[in-house]
Amino acid sequence: MFNQKFTKEKELYQPLKNYLTEQGYVVKGEVRSCDLVAERDGCYLTIELKLSFNLKLVFQAVERQEICPNVMLAIPDYAFKPRQRQIITLAKKLGMGIITLSLRPSGIIVQEELSLNVLKQGIDKKLETEFLARSVDFTPSTHQSKQTVTVYKEQVLAIVTLLDLQGAMSVKEIKELTGIEKTQTMLAKNYNDYFERIKRGTYQITEKGKTALSQYHALTEFYRDKFRGI
Repeated sequence: MFNQKFTKEKELYQPLKNYLTEQGYVVKGEVRSCDLVAERDGCYLTIELKLSFNLKLVFQAVERQEICPNVMLAIPDYAFKPRQRQIITLAKKLGMGIITLSLRPSGIIVQEELSLNVLKQGIDKKLETEFLARSVDFTPSTHQSKQTVTVYKEQVLAIVTLLDLQGAMSVKEIKELTGIEKTQTMLAKNYNDYFERIKRGTYQITEKGKTALSQYHALTEFYRDKFRGI
């Protein structure tokens, strides 16, 4: 009998993303406080991922409804089936959907147990801005750091990558090549001590900045390809 179970929440992400992508959604993980955010035709959907069904999951999902009207819960099938009727009843009352994931010898099966038939318009502007500004999908496995990558941090890492490729540069040059309006402010604030000013208006990256290149490999490689050849 096949009774293998998921061991980490991040194992739910990729099959769920594949499922939604096949339905025409653009999917990004770890957007602000949301595990997964998906967009299709201007409508947004947020999904909370958990290995079990408990009050913590319900509370988180209710909080997500404050920033997005369309919320679904994604849990393993073995966490759903023993209390299937109660979970569906509760989800209906709360206006949420349910997705289950099943580990099978042939692969992972994604099943909508309770669908959101009509997606409602409306989303928190900060969440939408963060989603649209992301250049790379930060799944739980695309970077080694456990910190959430905000748009601000993505821009900082873009500068780090450029300086790693080009060496010391002036603020003006960095701004022109990256298109980041707040370049001077970011360098002056020196996020995580990634930058070092070697003379007035000129910066290079520090050892901490070089370490960040490997910690956020997927993102820095994206910008490395973008800046290479400039």
